[in-house]
Amino acid sequence: MAGAQDGAGPKPVGEIEDPVWRSRPSSAQASNLYPYPAMANEKVGMAVVHCRATANGALEACVLACEGPTGWGFGKAALKMASHYKLKPMLADGRSVEGGTLTLPIYFYPSFLPRPARCD
Repeated sequence: MAGAQDGAGPKPVGEIEDPVWRSRPSSAQASNLYPYPAMANEKVGMAVVHCRATANGALEACVLACEGPTGWGFGKAALKMASHYKLKPMLADGRSVEGGTLTLPIYFYPSFLPRPARCD
């Protein structure tokens, strides 16, 4: 009981600023999630999602923070793509990532087009 009151317990994770990924979407997964109208019109875009980490490093409760340009489906695609990201379950200091939050920018651009600017 004393540890919880005197601050000796584990520090809350909070925002995970330098995520260490166990896995990320493959090229095929990213390509499949690229909004078709945007790809057909050679539109590049990006979206930022905010997510919470589970104990095993999965991302959950993701919400769209912004997307650009709007109207091309980048936000919806980014929310789907977030499910393909997995964090390593432990931070460098030994704490679990569980309950930590992170901001994840996701860019949509074919290799022959320039990377879009971040929307936030």
